Amino acid sequence: MYAEQLSQQGSGDLAGAVYRQAYLGLRASLGLQAAPSVALQQPMLPQARTAAPVAPAPVPRGNELERQLQPLKERLSSATAPQVEQQLLALLRQGHRHEDLPNLLGLAAVLQERRDDAERWFREALAINPRHYRSLVNLGGLCLSASRPEEAIQLLSRAIELIDPQAPEALAALTNLSLAHQQLGRPMDAAQLALRIFRIKPDHLRPESLAAASQTLEEMGDEKAAIELLQYLRSRGGAPEPIRRLAQLLERRGDFQEAAMVYRDLLANPGQVSSKP
Repeated sequence: MYAEQLSQQGSGDLAGAVYRQAYLGLRASLGLQAAPSVALQQPMLPQARTAAPVAPAPVPRGNELERQLQPLKERLSSATAPQVEQQLLALLRQGHRHEDLPNLLGLAAVLQERRDDAERWFREALAINPRHYRSLVNLGGLCLSASRPEEAIQLLSRAIELIDPQAPEALAALTNLSLAHQQLGRPMDAAQLALRIFRIKPDHLRPESLAAASQTLEEMGDEKAAIELLQYLRSRGGAPEPIRRLAQLLERRGDFQEAAMVYRDLLANPGQVSSKP
């Protein structure tokens, strides 16, 4: 389903809105080996028909516009997208100019699978505020889904510069960025990003994605990072092949006692490995 694709790719905002109807689960994300799904920053939907030129207007006193947008953000879902879109367009016609408004219109368009409209709205939001994190991530996700990874990398790299790269809010941008590098045939860059994502939220990526990243890290010579990922997979009852690689890595590094425990688990549970001694 479209929502599942968005979630697997890390498009948290878009997936969150789509999942409000049938919550399938952004992160998330987009693991390295998962089928590419774009992570969008909620609220981040595809855009409505045209970014009609709007004369700049100050935000009403007391951030009244923000108060009007908040319930629309909360209501936005695949079922309510057409109605919410009309309310957002009414605010636009009143002359309001605020980056959250076209960003929400973009999300509403995404929920209605009008990606061209969504892209125009996200670009309109960035014309108002080039440093709008959610619009950068959303537009980057759309570029990724349209097989334009170079443009996606530019947008997502800008987004990551705007926030703490270790914060949970960075997950959508990092996940999409890892997918973009994967599309460009850069497994080492993708694996390093997977490690960053893992250290922010270990369960954000699928186990098979972590296993693939660990193998690439091992090939890069970063055995310590590979072991870090494989130990986590072992603790979660991982598949035998990555756990066997963990035992081999530990043995190669001279940690024979830990390697022996992993081998013992493999023998005791050939189909599923437990971390219990």
